[in-house]
Amino acid sequence: MKAPRFALVGLLVALGIVVLALTMVRSGYGTATETIVHKETIRVLLPAIAKKPWEEIVASFERDTGIHVEAAYGSTGWILSQLKVGHPADVVAVASIEDMEKAIRMGFVDPDSVKLIACTVPAIIVPRGNPRNITCLEDLAKPGVRIAIADPETVVVGRYAKKLLEYNHLWDKVKPNIVTYARNFADLVNTLITAKGRIDAIIAFHVAHYWYPNETELIWLPRSQVPCATCITIAVAKGGDTALAEKFIEYVLGKGMEVFEKYHYMTPEEAEHHALKIGGC
Repeated sequence: MKAPRFALVGLLVALGIVVLALTMVRSGYGTATETIVHKETIRVLLPAIAKKPWEEIVASFERDTGIHVEAAYGSTGWILSQLKVGHPADVVAVASIEDMEKAIRMGFVDPDSVKLIACTVPAIIVPRGNPRNITCLEDLAKPGVRIAIADPETVVVGRYAKKLLEYNHLWDKVKPNIVTYARNFADLVNTLITAKGRIDAIIAFHVAHYWYPNETELIWLPRSQVPCATCITIAVAKGGDTALAEKFIEYVLGKGMEVFEKYHYMTPEEAEHHALKIGGC
């Protein structure tokens, strides 16, 4: 059965209108609406000395606020080098008070926004079972003992390890036993975990044990042997989104502190029970 002629004409007219409308939209004569979801993003540079807590805090912050976090983790030396070459950031955290002072002098952060988060203390960390029976700093100088530390030139935990050994007149004796210089704290800890017998001990901060409590043992040092502890500090980066930065820092100092406590990071008062002073190494 043939369709009535007027029906075919009507259909062609309707199709023509649709084509014309699409042409007008594509040519800019009409408007097409499109729903775009804009999600706020905050950029943070964070020291690897607290990578495990940071990762949990970042995930929790994103869930609670809906704000996406672009987080980069590394040594404090790496963080400062990134800022020096213009890496964009809203929040900057570093692994020591003295390095935050450096960031202030270099104009990278707002000095009025600096907050202290948590402290850590130098200690010896060994694999579970302590196969080489290491009990003190002097044991690290024994022949055949294989030690890992972080790079003293760019990593806070490496700088503090070297200062610790120098303070106790052991640097020259232990240095020949150092077989690995890690590029940041997280890599140092992972070196011990993945070495499977190739590393006998690391000089790290005490929290390394609480990252992997079932795979490591913590050897505390006498307070008289520990010249200094370090404290993580955080600040608003200059040139970034101040409002978002303040929101993130407020979150860290609130809900985030529960995470730091879970991993046994300390207050300055607690750290001073294990070290002669805070900072200065």
